Amino acid sequence: MHDAFRLDALNRLPLSERKIAKAACDATASEDDYRRLERLWTNHSNLVPFLPVFHHIFHDSPIPEVDDETLSSPKTSLTLDFVSLAIAHLDRLSVPNSARLELWRAVFRWAMFFLCVAESLPTRHALLLDFVLDQFATFTVVVVGFELREEMANTEGFFFYLYRSWTHALKDPQKAVASKRLLQVQSLIADELVTVRPSMVDEMLHGAGGTMDDLAQMALTHGRAAMPALTAPSADPRYPIAMFNLSLRTILLVYYVLEALNADSGRIMVAVANRNATPMMMKVLTQVADEQIPRDSQDTPYLIRNILRILRGMAESAGPRPLISAIRHGLVRSLFLCCTQSNTLGEKVNQNITEFIDLLLLPSAILPSVLGPLLNALEPLIPTPENQIHINEDAPLGFLWVKFLTGVNRYRKLLLEFNARKIVYKACDNMECCKVGDRTKYGKCCGCKSMVYCSTDCQRADWKAGHRTTCKTYANEQLGRSELLSSRQQSFIRFLIHDQFMNAFPDLLIQHALQPTHVGVIAFDMGEPRTELFSPDEADSLMGNSETCQWADHLARVRGSAGHRLMYVAQVRLDGKVYAFPAPLKMNSTWAADKAKEIEETPALALADSAGRQSYVKPLQVPQNFVHFH
Repeated sequence: MHDAFRLDALNRLPLSERKIAKAACDATASEDDYRRLERLWTNHSNLVPFLPVFHHIFHDSPIPEVDDETLSSPKTSLTLDFVSLAIAHLDRLSVPNSARLELWRAVFRWAMFFLCVAESLPTRHALLLDFVLDQFATFTVVVVGFELREEMANTEGFFFYLYRSWTHALKDPQKAVASKRLLQVQSLIADELVTVRPSMVDEMLHGAGGTMDDLAQMALTHGRAAMPALTAPSADPRYPIAMFNLSLRTILLVYYVLEALNADSGRIMVAVANRNATPMMMKVLTQVADEQIPRDSQDTPYLIRNILRILRGMAESAGPRPLISAIRHGLVRSLFLCCTQSNTLGEKVNQNITEFIDLLLLPSAILPSVLGPLLNALEPLIPTPENQIHINEDAPLGFLWVKFLTGVNRYRKLLLEFNARKIVYKACDNMECCKVGDRTKYGKCCGCKSMVYCSTDCQRADWKAGHRTTCKTYANEQLGRSELLSSRQQSFIRFLIHDQFMNAFPDLLIQHALQPTHVGVIAFDMGEPRTELFSPDEADSLMGNSETCQWADHLARVRGSAGHRLMYVAQVRLDGKVYAFPAPLKMNSTWAADKAKEIEETPALALADSAGRQSYVKPLQVPQNFVHFH
């Protein structure tokens, strides 16, 4: 016990006051003692000398058992009277720094009691609930202070109390955003991760109502109630920004706590996405971009960062639906303004925007379902003689926007070509055939839906050659891929692989001739697509399944194709994870294999430069009728 709370500290009081104070701390204290203390404190200008009495009431008074007889007993009623009296005067206290946490924890146990059993208390005490919550909030924020946030967060049950009192306040959302207890929540939920306890998530969930959906609903109800104040005239514009940001910080806190506990952190993002949070966040982001919300406020950067973090989390956990919704509700225009205008958002926000575009928006543009809305949103932002849009490339993120625009424009052209195709050619998967023809004239293996054949004879021959042992695993591979990508999306990605291959043709083909066992990897997972050749070991490591039947069969088919196939892998980012999908290229010519044989017989035809890259010394003469398929 801190010295400030010892009863002998009451000896500094005048004799008459000392008697009243000590009588209130006695185990035989009566209702008369309570009345005397009430009159004394009401008329006293300085309650600091009475700290031992406050500590005794909050720390030493036993918490009543929760049953009808106990709660209605005269002894319990008197205890609650003393506690209510002490709570009513908390805001008049000044507590030594070294004693604050001890007194706060003593008061907390009673605030928790009122919150949990208010409905079971006698009427005159039950009506005190709102008053108790507000007084405890004031005591926490004003008297104890923000410095003890970590210690408070480490107190068992605190997050249950925090979220239950918040839920209680939100019964009247408009009134709630100005309440003292919301100030308490705002002060204690920071943008950075607090110390994590295993029970913290359960406390949050039960405090908000019991489920992750309840927690998401609580945060979003608060956000929607706080929105109107963002653009209203205010003597202190920081307050409405911080109050709205509270809803975002809460979502992220739950996400980070789940992540730190190695639990499924995506649950909160899925719940938020299901509650249709995107339009609300995009409206606020638009207000920031249009400077209806001042950019120079020190809280505005956190607002942008948190919105982008949550949107990215939703897209990574709930699929592209939240991202598509955000694009349709103004995301692209807001990013355009943030990227192309001189801003004061700071380096961290610029980094968040860069990561959002490079790791989510641009990689997602390979999906036609995302690319379509993205192109519609970009149309009024592309410079033309009519709209006179100016892109300031000297702005901190001007180069990023130009890179993004270039990448999306390329995907736009490819999507137009993809949609305009009249005939799609395929090569027969029978290694003894490899005949090229119209896809509509070819049939698929009914078991795996992956292999394509020009005739039943070819299908029968391939079945006997080994497909019967791998058909089931190919079916599982295709099923897993279909859960992530529709057939149209898979086709478009193969079309992008074709384009990426052609961009580096014929040099890439020469590299395959020089390194015939290497695997081509085309990465669409970050920023602009990248093409590399991986060694067999590197490719096995990338796939993570080098021992599985289907990957081994993919490689065996390529190596047994006499040069008609090249092994390629598409690396894509979906739902926040990077996936590698096999995508072998099939050709109607053995040109690369022929060159490989020629180089093997005449090593002098291959020269290495200073970087170790090899080149072919003879003029390249690719056959005019060389065609490849996927």
